[in-house]
Amino acid sequence: MKLLTAIEAVPESLARVEPSHRAPVRVGAVQQRWHPDAAAHRAALSEGVRAAAGVGAAVVCLQELTLSPYFAVTLVARTRKLHIPQGAGYHEDHYFRPGTTGYPTVPLAGGRFGFPTCWDQWFPELARAYSLAGAEVLVYPTAIGSEPELPGFDTEPLWQQVIVGNGIANGTFMIAVNRIGHEPPLTFYGSSFMSDPYGRILVQAPRDEPAVVVADLDLDQRRDWLRLFPFFATRRPDTYTPLTEPARAPVAPVGADSAPLGDTSEGSSAT
Repeated sequence: MKLLTAIEAVPESLARVEPSHRAPVRVGAVQQRWHPDAAAHRAALSEGVRAAAGVGAAVVCLQELTLSPYFAVTLVARTRKLHIPQGAGYHEDHYFRPGTTGYPTVPLAGGRFGFPTCWDQWFPELARAYSLAGAEVLVYPTAIGSEPELPGFDTEPLWQQVIVGNGIANGTFMIAVNRIGHEPPLTFYGSSFMSDPYGRILVQAPRDEPAVVVADLDLDQRRDWLRLFPFFATRRPDTYTPLTEPARAPVAPVGADSAPLGDTSEGSSAT
């Protein structure tokens, strides 16, 4: 299994004006495909966890639906995933209900982590809520890949950009742990990565190979960045009322005779 690291030499905090008061936390992520044999699947994941721990990772993250295929027909565990996709090949609304647990953060290895899931990563409101709750690192267990109705459209660059951008806007490290392999009708595109609050990709896995990625996270970079760009201090929540209105599709463009933007009725896709 490929091991990719960004350890020992932590990137400079470009906005730092006072020393960090914490040692970097070393975090790992395991990217794997689904193995039909349960024992083989657990062994492959265990190999990845051991590889990350072997280079000193204090926290090791795994992909969405870690112990089951996408989708399993038997419910084996519950998720706190808040947003549920409804696009072609990703009709998770047939299997899951949206979570209602909010935005809990967990103290781990001297930092504070949030653990949203997959489709949640596309929503800037979610990243902001976690960051306001004190999350320094957001971990997204993920299962995303091809678009069955648009096989020539590679969404991987957009997926990465939106996660990195949400990290910049919220001063958070981002860890996206995707799966690989072909589970008809989907081919998952891997590319698991970690980014810092400055938008730098610290380490990234390949698209189609099992891999372990490990990086040292200088968590006080969050403090440095948000001191230079004080997004939270200059927020205007008094003007954000539209964000709390019931879910609906945005208004269609002027002159458009098509369905409203974001409509997921038959013939449209939102993955």
